[in-house]
Amino acid sequence: MYSYTILLQHPTHSYNLRRHTMSMYSRDNRKSSRFYGEIPIEFKNGVGTTRDYSADGVFFTTDQPVALGEQIEFFMVLRYLGTQQPVRVQCEAQVVRIEPGASWTGAAAVINRHSIEMAA
Repeated sequence: MYSYTILLQHPTHSYNLRRHTMSMYSRDNRKSSRFYGEIPIEFKNGVGTTRDYSADGVFFTTDQPVALGEQIEFFMVLRYLGTQQPVRVQCEAQVVRIEPGASWTGAAAVINRHSIEMAA
């Protein structure tokens, strides 16, 4: 197993993210490497924060109700290092796991589709 740290810049925050890759003998069946980091996300009716994410999935916490099997849409605004203009990442995903908390809900979702555009 190995890990390394990268820097991701949000328009108003910078995040140090750890990349975590499991050994080939792991029981973890993920197709992509996971990145740990708290990135603000926006839903149609609320907000949340990522705990970890990969190319095809995300785990987030929110104070909004989320149902197992629910199709969700969310947005992240990230700073693109090639220009000064941030990018907006739009994701459509399906909730595959719920972890209820006292004042929040944690949810894992598989990303079915995403698009990236320059933010206004």
